Amino acid sequence: MQLFIERGYKVPTVEMIAERAGTSVGTFYLYFEGKREISRIFQSEAIDILSDIIFQSLAGRYASSGEKLAAAAASYLHFYREYPQYYGFIALIDRDELEELREGATRIGRIVVVATLAVLHRVEAVIEQGIQTGEFRPMDPWKTACALWGMIDGFILMEQRDNTRIIGMTLDELIAHGLETALSGMTNGAAASVGLGGGGGPQK
Repeated sequence: MQLFIERGYKVPTVEMIAERAGTSVGTFYLYFEGKREISRIFQSEAIDILSDIIFQSLAGRYASSGEKLAAAAASYLHFYREYPQYYGFIALIDRDELEELREGATRIGRIVVVATLAVLHRVEAVIEQGIQTGEFRPMDPWKTACALWGMIDGFILMEQRDNTRIIGMTLDELIAHGLETALSGMTNGAAASVGLGGGGGPQK
């Protein structure tokens, strides 16, 4: 995986991958069809870890749907920090705009697509619940879930480009403020202040 992160997807060859792994090309092909398959396996592992973290987070009891969204955001930030290689690999796929890795033509590809959508649909369900209880105003919960995901990814990209240092804000501050701003537009009243640690945790 590190080889892809260092060199991108297009540059590494099967020979380079086998050499980095300390094995032969022949042995590589005993287990994998090619570079795309092993890339998909890394991507699948990354999505599985992210899914487990977010689903476990949302399994707790929260006072509001807004707190659940804050917990999901905190979980995504935790994944980025605790599993940087996996996050970097997902970011690599998106950055390189490689259709062959995005498509769901292979079995592993379909698994990745289903797992990714499952995470987004779980966030969508939280938003839908907030709409039903009257906490959130009527909106498209699917588009809102996708927009929130894009917003957080954008903030992470700002940190990676060192823009957080330039503007004098930490990534935690950016995400907390961005989520609070989003919730202020989503709620039917004044949005409660959200955090990524203390106040947004599950109720005991």
